[in-house]
Amino acid sequence: MPEIEGEIPQDVQDSLTSLAEELYWGGLNYYDARDVISERAEDLGMEVIGISDNRIVIKLGEDRLPGYEEPLVAKLPQRKSYGKDGMKQNIEEIDLYQNGPDWLGDYLAPIEVAHPRGFWLVMRFAPVPDGSSIEKKKRALLDHGILTNEILAIENWGEWHGDVYLTDYGLGVAAFLDDIEIREWVDIVDEEDRRRGIISD
Repeated sequence: MPEIEGEIPQDVQDSLTSLAEELYWGGLNYYDARDVISERAEDLGMEVIGISDNRIVIKLGEDRLPGYEEPLVAKLPQRKSYGKDGMKQNIEEIDLYQNGPDWLGDYLAPIEVAHPRGFWLVMRFAPVPDGSSIEKKKRALLDHGILTNEILAIENWGEWHGDVYLTDYGLGVAAFLDDIEIREWVDIVDEEDRRRGIISD
């Protein structure tokens, strides 16, 4: 699998980090998060285009992305007390994309840029495709022994340059593969919590 080698301006990275910290460590509940982050994102020239139990997806302002002719989206984590924590999903996607077997690259949406500790990751914007267009790739992943809800749900696929890719793959795909190095997301969060004085040793 390829390295993550894209670049976005440092001020955009800083904005995403600030939004992610507010979302994950700011004590926002699910119902308040969209309104608060939407307002903050709009002030930064960005737009919230999706929200789930564990992540918020933001479309980045194209005028701030030199070198990219197509829009990009960022995924920011929401904090949960169970296995669907958004930080877990971000870190697993980043590590799976970089450390997975080469053949898997035909199925996973590329990650352009990522925060080193999983606070956010950036992909190209890929609209949800027609359901019939994902069947071939979905069957191929099933043939590899990979069966997760992510693969089965049409909303987790995106179309880009005439092909389809899995855009959400951080909640279980790695469990079906051998010898994939995935960082312990809990250790990263605990270290950040200690640094912020939320927990102590």
